[in-house]
Amino acid sequence: MVYEDFPWTKNQKLIFDLNKKKNGKFVVKACPGSGKTTCISKRLVDFVEEYTEKRVGIATLSFTNVALNEIEENYKKFSHGKTILYPHYIGTIDSFINNYIFLPFGHLVMHCKCRPKLVGEPYNYWSSNSYSDNFFDRLSFSIDGNIIKIKSIYDCPKDKKSINKIFKKKHYLNRQGYAIQSDSNYFAMKVLQKYPNIAKLLSSRFPYIIIDEAQDTSDIQMAIFDLLLKNGLDNMILVGDPEQAIFEWNNANPELFEEKFSKWGKESIKLTDNFRCTQKIAYTISKMSKNHFFGRNKTGLNESPEIWSYEQDDFKFIINQFLQDCSKKNIKVSKENVAVLFRSNSEISNFLFKLNEDLPTFKDEDFWSSKDYFKRSYTKNVIYGKYYWENKDLINGFKNIQNALYLKKDYKTFCVDFDFINEKISKEGFCNYRSQILKFINLLPNFKLSDNVEDWIIKSNKILNNNGHKELNPIKEKRGIKNFKNVFTFQMMFNNKNKSENLNYYLGNIHSVKGRSFDAVLLILTNRQNNFYKNIFNNELKDNEELRIIYVALTRAKYILRIGVHKKDKILLENYFHLKQSSLFDF
Repeated sequence: MVYEDFPWTKNQKLIFDLNKKKNGKFVVKACPGSGKTTCISKRLVDFVEEYTEKRVGIATLSFTNVALNEIEENYKKFSHGKTILYPHYIGTIDSFINNYIFLPFGHLVMHCKCRPKLVGEPYNYWSSNSYSDNFFDRLSFSIDGNIIKIKSIYDCPKDKKSINKIFKKKHYLNRQGYAIQSDSNYFAMKVLQKYPNIAKLLSSRFPYIIIDEAQDTSDIQMAIFDLLLKNGLDNMILVGDPEQAIFEWNNANPELFEEKFSKWGKESIKLTDNFRCTQKIAYTISKMSKNHFFGRNKTGLNESPEIWSYEQDDFKFIINQFLQDCSKKNIKVSKENVAVLFRSNSEISNFLFKLNEDLPTFKDEDFWSSKDYFKRSYTKNVIYGKYYWENKDLINGFKNIQNALYLKKDYKTFCVDFDFINEKISKEGFCNYRSQILKFINLLPNFKLSDNVEDWIIKSNKILNNNGHKELNPIKEKRGIKNFKNVFTFQMMFNNKNKSENLNYYLGNIHSVKGRSFDAVLLILTNRQNNFYKNIFNNELKDNEELRIIYVALTRAKYILRIGVHKKDKILLENYFHLKQSSLFDF
């Protein structure tokens, strides 16, 4: 079907009907699978085709790369193969803030003498010169300027003197130009507050801004766009679903989206037709929503979701039954079609650990022996770099070895970033810089997954020592396992990674599938203590992020939806979703 003949709904047409809504501010509140991203793409194509300005354009932003990729693919289809070019911009909210506010102007409020440097995930590996430095990428700022925790901190001191020392180091490193992404957002907001002319210039550069997944914006990100609106931006479209807000751990605030919907309500639009899920799946899941939606997928299967129970966390058995059920219903089992979802990465790790109990899996802290952050990261980078390189993942292999060589106290750097690499290349030459890293990789002996890690380290250290490189740390002994060093192999070190890659279905946490869809989904809710599910299923969706996370997982399914729960919670979920108790698949 060509897109010009697509059966658009009345409300979908309102989004991209430029004759009726060419300018202004409005919100699109869209249920799951409603085609909101497709509508954004259509509006963007129509915008660009009518656009005549040469140096100002439209900024299309999203919280996730998954949504951006979908917009770009749809744009190509709607525009018959064209791509989005200058003066228009498409990217994540963070990249927009970085490129147009923080990186060019952040020094004005950070009081640093250089262009700011983005460090930490997802840009590069953050290293530590001291105990206080180690906390830099785990702390950031609230909208009021207070230092807050943004990552789990297990080894943080409790005494006020040590905490103040860590806070002072955070400010000191910011003044040196270092910033993590959360810092970037905060300092960008301060730039626009202190220098409104910058906000006016940016509003002139992008007089139209479209934000997808807007329910996941933080209060600081929304404050940045409010400052643009205050300083000349007249055209903004916010698109999202507050009931799919699952990034509150990353300071997302869905109430801000709701406030905009109320404020701009006269012009705002609702999409309540779900084209992803079958009617029975949509009918069941919509009970979780305050705004009931309707399933419009009338192709293929149309069967009710089922609640399956387990008793002893035997997920392997329940997953095998799920895969057999998919095959019986002619759904090809693949990573693209079939998904098994858990709430968190730790639950996935525990499942993978039990997948082959004859081959145990260990976490990083089980085998890195040194408390020195540099020594520990050096050893880890070398081993992971060689592993990736041997497995043909050349980019990650090169990056890890690069980090191992240059994240040293000698270089007095906290990250191997673009500026650092350019400086090294300008001094040593591009070919010489690359050859040094390749030479180091080739110095390291090859290994098989069955090889003993400690033996490989001893062998490597002889070579490294003879060639003037720092030696690797030995593997530490592990309590409860006799002669751990003698039995610890690379297979054990990389076991979880190998297990996951070898599966013929997608295995992931719920956050990893935001914006995606699958023919069949099995959501496994692991056994929790203290009536956990009884408590959250008795609360309203808007007040409970845990329930919203489950909601997002269930709305990924097109044709088959199964929920695996502990036996004690089975009746609770059946009653909540008004599903008949099934005698089938009770494990």
